[in-house]
Amino acid sequence: MILKKMRRLNRLQLLVLFVFFPIIVFGQNYLWPTNASKHITSSFCEYRPGHYHSGIDIKTWNQVGYPCYAIDDGEIDRLRVSPFGYGKVIYLKLKDGRIAVYAHLQKFNKKIEKAVRKKQLQNERYTIRWRPKNWKVKKGEVIAFTGQTGIGSPHLHFEIRDGNDHPFNVLKFYNKVEDHIAPTLQSVLIIPQTPGSKVNGSFLPKVFKLSRISDNIYVIKEPIKVRGKIGVAVKGYDKADGVYNKFAFYKTVLNINNKDYFHIQYDRLNFDISGQINIEIYYPKYAKTKQVYHKLYIEPFNELQLYDRKLGNGLIDIADQNIKFSIEVSDWFGNTSHISGTLLAENTRPAKLKFINQLNDFVFFRLELPADLKELHFLSSPDGKTWKNIEYFEILERKFAGNNQTMLIKIKLNTVKDKLIKTLLTTADNEEIQTAASLSLEANEKIDFKVVNLGKYAALRFNHIEDASDLKLDIDYGSYSTTFQPQIVNDFYEKIIAANSLTNGFVNVRLHAGQKTYLDSSLYLYALLPGQKQELKFFNNYCAVYIRNESLYDTLLMQANKLELDVTQITVPMYSSVVELQPDNQVFKNDITVRLHYDSAYVNPERMGLYKYGKNGRLSLIGAELDTINHFISGRTDTFGKFVIAADTTAPGLNIIHPKNNQKLKRLKKIQFYAKDELSEIGSDANLQITVDNRFVLPEWDPEKDIINGYLDWKLPPGKHEIMAKVKDKAGNVNEQKITITIL
Repeated sequence: MILKKMRRLNRLQLLVLFVFFPIIVFGQNYLWPTNASKHITSSFCEYRPGHYHSGIDIKTWNQVGYPCYAIDDGEIDRLRVSPFGYGKVIYLKLKDGRIAVYAHLQKFNKKIEKAVRKKQLQNERYTIRWRPKNWKVKKGEVIAFTGQTGIGSPHLHFEIRDGNDHPFNVLKFYNKVEDHIAPTLQSVLIIPQTPGSKVNGSFLPKVFKLSRISDNIYVIKEPIKVRGKIGVAVKGYDKADGVYNKFAFYKTVLNINNKDYFHIQYDRLNFDISGQINIEIYYPKYAKTKQVYHKLYIEPFNELQLYDRKLGNGLIDIADQNIKFSIEVSDWFGNTSHISGTLLAENTRPAKLKFINQLNDFVFFRLELPADLKELHFLSSPDGKTWKNIEYFEILERKFAGNNQTMLIKIKLNTVKDKLIKTLLTTADNEEIQTAASLSLEANEKIDFKVVNLGKYAALRFNHIEDASDLKLDIDYGSYSTTFQPQIVNDFYEKIIAANSLTNGFVNVRLHAGQKTYLDSSLYLYALLPGQKQELKFFNNYCAVYIRNESLYDTLLMQANKLELDVTQITVPMYSSVVELQPDNQVFKNDITVRLHYDSAYVNPERMGLYKYGKNGRLSLIGAELDTINHFISGRTDTFGKFVIAADTTAPGLNIIHPKNNQKLKRLKKIQFYAKDELSEIGSDANLQITVDNRFVLPEWDPEKDIINGYLDWKLPPGKHEIMAKVKDKAGNVNEQKITITIL
């Protein structure tokens, strides 16, 4: 029938039909799952901590109770109820073999709700997982009602999966959502990939802000100077008509010198590897700022099926030629935004500043510069924050040697308080180079030294030191040592330590000039290797880290430190030192085990646990595996951070809200109480209990509101009745409250 109609169409009509044929095939058979709205508030494959958003969220106007329809004939595949995650959820197996998922439901229809409650009462648990047999439903049948169970505000989370439970992009099956808005692009991140790679002179990744020059065209105004192998990442969001919510991109294409170089497109997901979203984005930036930058390159250990891998891995190797690039970002509906820019090949020619002498507000120094100098500028500063152009300088001497030249310069400082000088120069091919030096030893007695752990390698960073030409950096790896003359980059000195240079975990760093030592520091750095079991012990076996075969994506530099805490901020008993494991901006493929030694104490060891010590002193329990013979406690974690052993000796908070003690009622339908534990947390609805006259009442827990409701399945007879509410935390502390009521 379709073919007969197609024969009567002209060529243009045929073209239009073929363009939209997939949407017609997928979209014409399924109902929209609710009458709440046709607006979405979250899109497919948005970033969530540790996983992709596997469906769409449909707007329910911050209300609950809208009907949810079976989008086609089928049968209920499974039902799940939990205080967490999806809350109340239906998995509906459709007649074509796909699975429709409805989550965060307020309740099921009456028939399903009754059967689920019967299962809950039999198990005496609110949480259930159930696969009913031969529970048929018809297209358009109301199977549930929208809600906000689990996590989040009221909405309907909706998915369509294949028969293997792999989600599709739901919009593949519908054309009901209105979207005429192109994605908004905010910034680009350039990420050096090897110890020899740099961006604008630094080993560290650098953000470049975007300027919008039209509705969907963006440019990068700041020059991007690169050396070696780099990767690109992009940050932004999409929007749709009629809602304020921000969505994920659908497709991103990187173009290099007018050829497609990288392509990612979010059509389907595999839950087995969905956690690899943390390597699809640039996780170190997210860990520090919560900003999501999507990489336009593929790590060798990335198994996600989102890429056109025929194009290669997307990494760009800069040699001596500039590279033009463009990025095209689209949403599902074809609205597209563009970024264009140029990667400038950084020239490695020398630019060294050597301080000679200072007389009042005049400074004399020697410069070693490229021969093809075009422009030369000087700035001075009292503090390294505020810089002013130097109006007067003169060249006292100038000599050429091959591709280089040296100058003897006399400058006049803007004020006698200026302690720093910066040189800015431009070569004949418009390459910009800068260098800097300090004029005062007094201003540099304090060394601002940092170790910036970049995963596979670490950058040693420290501030200006007097007489830069004589400055030396000695690095002792235990089995061998090396000496460097550190280079100034963006007002800092930097030096890279690569993981493959480590031998025994001990590194000594000494910074000196002549007879004066500015820094002498020992670092504990360990190379963690993927595909290997490793057991690392340090601080005389006080702390240990256990790595499994599948724990790591890639080689990882780990740094260990013992920290002293401000005891005035400690509100719970702690029984170990705080051990800091860095970098905390990297993520593991699978959990690792951290073990700490606890000090002898009178507290019951079973109340102890291994906690992560977070911001503002907040503790999060990661494990409580106890070894009382050797005084160890272990836990599992998927990121590094600060770890400490603490004891939870305080029972959870508990308060019966309704009914009140000694209250007289005609009828009791619901019991409600508040329960919360600040330290080890409640963790499971199995740790909650309600009884009336010793008869079980199902506790329905909302952990976001710390409220538990219990609905009676029977009518209380007249007379006095005892209500008991009990809560237990993960450390075993128990709180119980009893009240008495009278039914009239």
